[in-house]
Amino acid sequence: MGMHTRVKIRSNRDYTIAELFDVFKLEKTAYGMSEKTIRNYSESIIRLCKTLNLKNPQINELSKEDIYYFINQLNEDGLKVATINHYLRELKAFFNWAFVSGYLNEKIEIKLIKAQEIIKETYTEEELQKLLVEPKENTFTPWRSWAVINWILATGNRERTVCNIKIKDLNFQEKEILLQQTKNKKVQIIPMSSELSAVLKKYIRLFRFEADPEEYLFCNIAGEKLTESALIQSIKTFNNSRGVQRTSIHAFRHTFAKYWIRNNGDAFRLQKMLGHSSLDMTRNYVNMFSADLKEGFDSFSPLDKMVKTTGMKHKIKKNKSTLEYL
Repeated sequence: MGMHTRVKIRSNRDYTIAELFDVFKLEKTAYGMSEKTIRNYSESIIRLCKTLNLKNPQINELSKEDIYYFINQLNEDGLKVATINHYLRELKAFFNWAFVSGYLNEKIEIKLIKAQEIIKETYTEEELQKLLVEPKENTFTPWRSWAVINWILATGNRERTVCNIKIKDLNFQEKEILLQQTKNKKVQIIPMSSELSAVLKKYIRLFRFEADPEEYLFCNIAGEKLTESALIQSIKTFNNSRGVQRTSIHAFRHTFAKYWIRNNGDAFRLQKMLGHSSLDMTRNYVNMFSADLKEGFDSFSPLDKMVKTTGMKHKIKKNKSTLEYL
């Protein structure tokens, strides 16, 4: 058996944040929280203590005013709203856990900052046409990148999920894909489209025909698991070689959601495909990528309708100063 550090549990409520985080880490590790997630929690707590200039405060010394000060300082440091909310989200979860577990005398309310919504980056049809052309090279890396792009455009998977797909997870007969490594750690079965099936069969026939079912589908040159950073670099190189400057892998996921909605796909199935834990997250895509407001706008615009009904016609007399704008 491996050695582990025992955490002394006390009945009184004089825990410092560091001591309490050890208890939190012990519990969450036992129930399957990843090392990366725990590390993120740790970084958020360390940032809070440093900002408040507190070496190791007791959990009950903190107040909501301290949180306000923390947020204001992060704003003054020029951090993006998304980054600030990243810290706040983890601190909120930690303090809620401390309160529910009886270590915190009073609940500390933490609210995320509302930010101006940013249009999610997607690939244009012109870019997709360039990227979806079958590689002319008979080398592994371009074919892998091409297959990955097809995969994400057909599934909406995150790069982490893509890197964890094994050949045995593909069921061509039933046209299904088994996702065993997802963000929410839930095993999921999703459909395999006919086009994706054809792409994968060609890719496997050319470069993975000798691979064992337990091996990764999108491996590195040595046949080992592909890292997310290596995949990102590979896609960047592939896109640039096709004359496409946009290289974001996550933008393929956004593009999948955009075309799903534009093709009248329903939100519930989109939620399942994207692996969102709640429909609220999916609604962001629905609201953003719903049918273009410009389509048929003149037919129901009050102004255009009135002009058409009355027979009025606005004429624009152009001159040299306005020609360049019209």
